[in-house]
Amino acid sequence: MPFISDDPNGPQECGPSHEASRYFWIYGRGGIPARSRPSGGQAGLPTGFSSVPDLFLFRLRRYHVYAIPARRQGKDEKHRQAASNRYHQFPMSSSDLIVPFSADHADYLRDESRRTGRADSISFPRTGEDLREVMRQTAGRGIPVTFQGARTGITGGAVPEGGHVINFSRMTSILGLRRDESNGDFLLTVQPGVVLAELRKMIQNRSFPVTDWAEADRQVWEDFRKGPAFFFPPDPTETSATLGGMAACNASGACSYFYGPTRRYVEGLRVI
Repeated sequence: MPFISDDPNGPQECGPSHEASRYFWIYGRGGIPARSRPSGGQAGLPTGFSSVPDLFLFRLRRYHVYAIPARRQGKDEKHRQAASNRYHQFPMSSSDLIVPFSADHADYLRDESRRTGRADSISFPRTGEDLREVMRQTAGRGIPVTFQGARTGITGGAVPEGGHVINFSRMTSILGLRRDESNGDFLLTVQPGVVLAELRKMIQNRSFPVTDWAEADRQVWEDFRKGPAFFFPPDPTETSATLGGMAACNASGACSYFYGPTRRYVEGLRVI
């Protein structure tokens, strides 16, 4: 995924935009395709509908000379730590994917809109297989589903209105890196729960966890590590946002006026 430096001692640099026409999914109640959401239906996943993206392919771009003022020092770190504290509160086991909603999960009933909803159960999948199993169980019973990233939105899209909550805070793996030979860009495959602030640090430090990557991806990683810097042009207001949520709502920020919003840098989805 392209990257913006958040160095508090210097300007943030942004790269060129990438024009692309894509078909995107709403990341909130129901996960229904934006072009096929039924009118007048209740919020949530309709019976028999069982598709949600679990992998995203993002484009990395090389630095160009364009700058905006740096963020206030310490702001990104504060947001990153707050997100991390929320995400690691409820560990899940593979045999217990769906649990009843309890008072311990109260924070997952709201987002930055300050609305409070209701839910009957919640899950924190770690893999595509976990997600597929949860979707199979909920869709088969006609249970409405609300999908959550970091819950940084201000429109209530992550606030459940009954049914089941799928929170992607455990799906934080970075799975591989490829090279677009046509223009030299890098393509990064991630799960939807990766936090933007965490990804920025990895790209800035060139410290991706490559142990489980395929040999071809590790070779591309070596090229990335030794080459020029790359970054992510969109600059969302909340750096604690997840990449899945950013793609879903087409997150924008200061750089978007010049380089466009998040979806211009989404190259593919795996939908299950």
